[in-house]
Amino acid sequence: MRKKIVFILIFALSVSLSSFTYAQESDLTPSPNPSPTNTKQDDTIQILKEKIEEKVDQLNKKNKKIITGKFISIDDSIIVIKNESNESFNVAIDDTITKIFTTSIDGKEEISIDDLEKDDKLIVEGPILEGQISANIIYKQFDYLVSQGQITGIDKDNFTIDVITSEKDEYTLSIEKNTVQRIMHAKTLAIEKAGFSKYKVGDSIHFVSEASKAEEKQIIALRTVIIPQEFFTEGSIEVKPED
Repeated sequence: MRKKIVFILIFALSVSLSSFTYAQESDLTPSPNPSPTNTKQDDTIQILKEKIEEKVDQLNKKNKKIITGKFISIDDSIIVIKNESNESFNVAIDDTITKIFTTSIDGKEEISIDDLEKDDKLIVEGPILEGQISANIIYKQFDYLVSQGQITGIDKDNFTIDVITSEKDEYTLSIEKNTVQRIMHAKTLAIEKAGFSKYKVGDSIHFVSEASKAEEKQIIALRTVIIPQEFFTEGSIEVKPED
Protein backbone atom coordinates (compact mmCIF):
# COMPACT_ATOMS: atom_id res chain seq x y z
CA MET A 1 0.00 0.00 0.00
CA ARG A 2 2.81 2.40 0.91
CA LYS A 3 4.62 1.61 -2.37
CA LYS A 4 1.45 2.37 -4.31
CA ILE A 5 1.05 5.77 -2.63
CA VAL A 6 4.72 6.66 -3.32
CA PHE A 7 4.32 5.71 -6.99
CA ILE A 8 1.23 7.90 -7.34
CA LEU A 9 3.04 10.88 -5.77
CA ILE A 10 6.08 10.46 -8.07
CA PHE A 11 3.81 10.23 -11.13
CA ALA A 12 1.87 13.35 -10.12
CA LEU A 13 5.10 15.28 -9.50
CA SER A 14 6.48 14.25 -12.91
CA VAL A 15 3.34 15.45 -14.68
CA SER A 16 3.47 18.78 -12.83
CA LEU A 17 7.14 19.39 -13.77
CA SER A 18 6.48 18.53 -17.42
CA SER A 19 3.57 20.96 -17.57
CA PHE A 20 5.66 23.70 -15.94
CA THR A 21 8.57 23.19 -18.39
CA TYR A 22 6.25 23.25 -21.40
CA ALA A 23 4.62 26.44 -20.16
CA GLN A 24 8.02 28.12 -19.83
CA GLU A 25 9.07 27.08 -23.33
CA SER A 26 5.78 28.31 -24.73
CA ASP A 27 6.26 31.71 -23.09
CA LEU A 28 9.85 32.07 -24.36
CA THR A 29 9.23 30.94 -27.97
CA PRO A 30 8.07 33.83 -30.21
CA SER A 31 4.85 33.40 -32.09
CA PRO A 32 5.45 32.74 -35.78
CA ASN A 33 2.41 34.80 -36.78
CA PRO A 34 2.21 38.49 -35.74
CA SER A 35 -0.91 39.57 -34.03
CA PRO A 36 -3.45 41.65 -35.97
CA THR A 37 -2.67 44.58 -33.67
CA ASN A 38 1.07 44.62 -34.58
CA THR A 39 0.31 44.37 -38.31
CA LYS A 40 -2.05 47.33 -38.11
CA GLN A 41 0.57 49.42 -36.30
CA ASP A 42 3.21 48.58 -38.93
CA ASP A 43 0.85 49.63 -41.74
CA THR A 44 0.10 52.92 -39.98
CA ILE A 45 3.82 53.68 -39.55
CA GLN A 46 4.52 52.92 -43.22
CA ILE A 47 1.67 55.17 -44.39
CA LEU A 48 2.90 57.99 -42.14
CA LYS A 49 6.45 57.57 -43.48
CA GLU A 50 5.26 57.77 -47.09
CA LYS A 51 3.23 60.91 -46.36
CA ILE A 52 6.26 62.60 -44.77
CA GLU A 53 8.46 61.72 -47.77
CA GLU A 54 5.80 63.03 -50.16
CA LYS A 55 5.51 66.29 -48.22
CA VAL A 56 9.29 66.80 -48.22
CA ASP A 57 9.38 66.19 -51.97
CA GLN A 58 6.58 68.74 -52.51
CA LEU A 59 8.41 71.34 -50.41
CA ASN A 60 11.63 70.78 -52.35
CA LYS A 61 9.83 71.25 -55.66
CA LYS A 62 7.99 74.31 -54.38
CA ASN A 63 11.15 75.98 -53.08
CA LYS A 64 13.28 75.12 -56.12
CA LYS A 65 13.68 78.29 -58.17
CA ILE A 66 15.76 80.02 -60.80
CA ILE A 67 17.15 83.46 -60.01
CA THR A 68 19.04 85.81 -62.29
CA GLY A 69 21.14 88.73 -61.20
CA LYS A 70 24.50 90.45 -61.25
CA PHE A 71 27.42 89.12 -59.29
CA ILE A 72 28.11 91.61 -56.47
CA SER A 73 30.55 89.96 -54.08
CA ILE A 74 31.77 86.70 -52.59
CA ASP A 75 32.68 85.84 -49.01
CA ASP A 76 33.99 82.35 -48.34
CA SER A 77 31.41 80.12 -50.07
CA ILE A 78 28.57 82.66 -50.21
CA ILE A 79 27.95 84.72 -53.37
CA VAL A 80 25.78 87.82 -53.27
CA ILE A 81 23.78 88.61 -56.41
CA LYS A 82 21.30 91.41 -57.07
CA ASN A 83 18.40 91.16 -59.50
CA GLU A 84 16.80 93.86 -61.66
CA SER A 85 14.44 94.77 -58.80
CA ASN A 86 17.48 95.51 -56.64
CA GLU A 87 16.75 92.50 -54.39
CA SER A 88 19.81 90.78 -52.96
CA PHE A 89 20.18 87.02 -52.61
CA ASN A 90 22.82 84.92 -50.92
CA VAL A 91 23.94 81.98 -53.03
CA ALA A 92 25.49 79.10 -51.08
CA ILE A 93 28.20 77.18 -52.97
CA ASP A 94 28.86 73.51 -52.19
CA ASP A 95 32.01 72.14 -53.85
CA THR A 96 30.51 68.65 -54.00
CA ILE A 97 27.20 69.71 -55.57
CA THR A 98 27.42 73.09 -57.29
CA LYS A 99 28.37 73.12 -60.98
CA ILE A 100 29.35 76.40 -62.67
CA PHE A 101 29.21 76.91 -66.44
CA THR A 102 29.87 79.74 -68.84
CA THR A 103 27.38 79.94 -71.70
CA SER A 104 27.82 81.51 -75.10
CA ILE A 105 26.54 81.16 -78.64
CA ASP A 106 29.10 78.38 -79.04
CA GLY A 107 27.69 76.29 -76.17
CA LYS A 108 28.64 75.89 -72.52
CA GLU A 109 31.86 75.12 -70.68
CA GLU A 110 32.43 74.23 -67.04
CA ILE A 111 34.42 76.80 -65.08
CA SER A 112 35.39 77.42 -61.45
CA ILE A 113 34.18 80.00 -58.97
CA ASP A 114 37.45 81.90 -59.50
CA ASP A 115 36.34 82.69 -63.07
CA LEU A 116 33.45 84.83 -61.86
CA GLU A 117 33.90 88.60 -61.89
CA LYS A 118 31.98 91.55 -60.51
CA ASP A 119 28.89 92.48 -62.56
CA ASP A 120 28.82 89.10 -64.33
CA LYS A 121 25.27 88.08 -65.21
CA LEU A 122 24.45 84.86 -63.37
CA ILE A 123 21.57 82.40 -63.59
CA VAL A 124 21.27 80.32 -60.40
CA GLU A 125 19.12 77.20 -59.98
CA GLY A 126 18.39 75.51 -56.66
CA PRO A 127 16.14 75.42 -53.58
CA ILE A 128 15.64 78.78 -51.88
CA LEU A 129 14.75 79.52 -48.28
CA GLU A 130 14.58 82.91 -46.57
CA GLY A 131 16.57 84.76 -49.20
CA GLN A 132 19.33 82.14 -49.55
CA ILE A 133 19.56 79.75 -52.45
CA SER A 134 21.56 76.53 -52.31
CA ALA A 135 23.05 76.48 -55.79
CA ASN A 136 22.87 73.29 -57.81
CA ILE A 137 23.87 74.97 -61.09
CA ILE A 138 25.20 78.45 -61.88
CA TYR A 139 25.39 79.80 -65.42
CA LYS A 140 27.61 82.75 -66.25
CA GLN A 141 25.89 84.39 -69.19
CA PHE A 142 27.28 86.95 -71.57
CA ASP A 143 25.26 89.96 -72.66
CA TYR A 144 25.13 90.20 -76.44
CA LEU A 145 24.60 93.10 -78.78
CA VAL A 146 22.67 92.15 -81.91
CA SER A 147 22.37 94.97 -84.41
CA GLN A 148 22.52 96.03 -88.04
CA GLY A 149 23.86 99.05 -89.84
CA GLN A 150 26.09 100.31 -92.60
CA ILE A 151 29.86 100.09 -93.01
CA THR A 152 31.40 103.57 -92.92
CA GLY A 153 35.12 102.78 -92.70
CA ILE A 154 37.65 99.95 -93.00
CA ASP A 155 41.07 99.62 -91.33
CA LYS A 156 42.93 96.83 -93.12
CA ASP A 157 45.98 97.10 -90.85
CA ASN A 158 44.08 96.55 -87.60
CA PHE A 159 41.28 94.42 -89.10
CA THR A 160 38.51 96.68 -87.86
CA ILE A 161 35.46 98.17 -89.55
CA ASP A 162 33.45 101.22 -88.55
CA VAL A 163 29.69 100.84 -88.45
CA ILE A 164 26.76 103.18 -87.87
CA THR A 165 23.62 101.37 -86.80
CA SER A 166 20.01 102.10 -87.69
CA GLU A 167 19.73 103.65 -84.20
CA LYS A 168 22.62 106.01 -85.11
CA ASP A 169 25.02 104.32 -82.68
CA GLU A 170 28.61 104.15 -83.89
CA TYR A 171 30.88 101.15 -83.26
CA THR A 172 34.24 99.88 -84.36
CA LEU A 173 34.02 96.13 -84.92
CA SER A 174 37.20 94.15 -84.36
CA ILE A 175 37.30 91.17 -86.71
CA GLU A 176 39.12 88.32 -84.95
CA LYS A 177 40.38 84.97 -86.23
CA ASN A 178 37.41 83.20 -84.65
CA THR A 179 34.83 85.71 -85.92
CA VAL A 180 32.29 83.83 -88.04
CA GLN A 181 31.98 85.85 -91.26
CA ARG A 182 29.32 85.38 -93.92
CA ILE A 183 28.11 87.26 -97.00
CA MET A 184 24.81 87.04 -98.82
CA HIS A 185 25.05 86.52 -102.58
CA ALA A 186 23.30 89.47 -104.22
CA LYS A 187 21.54 87.35 -106.86
CA THR A 188 21.02 83.87 -105.41
CA LEU A 189 20.59 85.07 -101.81
CA ALA A 190 22.78 82.17 -100.72
CA ILE A 191 24.78 82.72 -97.53
CA GLU A 192 28.45 82.08 -98.21
CA LYS A 193 31.68 82.19 -96.24
CA ALA A 194 33.49 85.51 -96.25
CA GLY A 195 36.82 87.04 -95.23
CA PHE A 196 38.01 90.53 -94.37
CA SER A 197 38.45 91.42 -98.05
CA LYS A 198 34.68 91.19 -98.56
CA TYR A 199 33.88 94.21 -96.38
CA LYS A 200 33.18 97.36 -98.41
CA VAL A 201 32.18 100.86 -97.39
CA GLY A 202 28.47 101.30 -98.05
CA ASP A 203 27.57 97.63 -97.56
CA SER A 204 24.96 96.74 -94.98
CA ILE A 205 26.00 94.49 -92.13
CA HIS A 206 24.29 92.44 -89.44
CA PHE A 207 26.48 91.60 -86.46
CA VAL A 208 26.56 89.94 -83.05
CA SER A 209 29.07 90.99 -80.40
CA GLU A 210 29.51 90.94 -76.67
CA ALA A 211 27.65 93.90 -75.19
CA SER A 212 29.98 96.83 -74.71
CA LYS A 213 30.46 98.58 -71.40
CA ALA A 214 29.51 102.22 -71.02
CA GLU A 215 31.33 104.55 -73.41
CA GLU A 216 33.17 101.64 -75.04
CA LYS A 217 32.79 101.83 -78.80
CA GLN A 218 35.29 99.23 -80.01
CA ILE A 219 33.81 95.76 -79.66
CA ILE A 220 34.73 92.26 -80.79
CA ALA A 221 32.52 90.88 -83.54
CA LEU A 222 31.40 87.30 -82.96
CA ARG A 223 29.21 86.93 -86.06
CA THR A 224 28.85 89.11 -89.16
CA VAL A 225 26.67 88.87 -92.25
CA ILE A 226 27.39 91.27 -95.11
CA ILE A 227 24.55 92.43 -97.37
CA PRO A 228 26.32 93.88 -100.45
CA GLN A 229 25.10 97.07 -102.09
CA GLU A 230 24.41 95.14 -105.30
CA PHE A 231 21.48 93.45 -103.57
CA PHE A 232 19.70 96.81 -103.38
CA THR A 233 20.77 98.14 -106.79
CA GLU A 234 20.36 95.09 -109.04
CA GLY A 235 16.80 94.25 -109.93
CA SER A 236 17.14 90.61 -110.89
CA ILE A 237 17.44 87.70 -108.48
CA GLU A 238 18.60 84.32 -109.68
CA VAL A 239 16.42 81.45 -108.56
CA LYS A 240 18.03 78.04 -108.82
CA PRO A 241 15.74 75.41 -110.36
CA GLU A 242 14.71 72.62 -108.04
CA ASP A 243 16.21 69.22 -108.71
